[in-house]
Amino acid sequence: MGTGQRLRTCPCGVKAATAGQLVCRGCLTPLALTVRPAASSAKSPSRKAEAGCAPAGLTVRDPVRSPAPPGLRLEFPSGAIVVPAGQTVALGRECPDAEILERFGNLSRRHATVCVDPDGTGWIQDEHSMNGTFLDGRRLSPGARARLKPGDSLRFAADVPVRVLRSVRR
Repeated sequence: MGTGQRLRTCPCGVKAATAGQLVCRGCLTPLALTVRPAASSAKSPSRKAEAGCAPAGLTVRDPVRSPAPPGLRLEFPSGAIVVPAGQTVALGRECPDAEILERFGNLSRRHATVCVDPDGTGWIQDEHSMNGTFLDGRRLSPGARARLKPGDSLRFAADVPVRVLRSVRR
């Protein structure tokens, strides 16, 4: 690493492993969305994020120009479902937004609901399914709501694995 190149630190607190790293290893946020503050100057004070404080050494881009928070991409054996920020999707054999799940006879008609808050926080709720919803190997209680994040592993019933990824905006 040459002089003048410093490793970026994501707002979640994880430091990049290399100077050229593009995505945070902790929360998968693109590191290009974080900017280092300008050299110390009375004209350009560091700004704080409206929803919280940025870690020392970082400023947050103007919320008007920043892209909307990404949603979640749920990858099933039969395809993928994207849940944008601020949206809710019902998942099951008879859910119109989840037609790719029709072929799985061991899923309930309405098995689970996935919601992504406007700030990008994801949630899953088991809808009292017959064969269960599992998050990282742990069965969710019927009606229970659990936080979802990229990298989590879901399973519906005994044999429907789901990978949770951050959706990519194009």
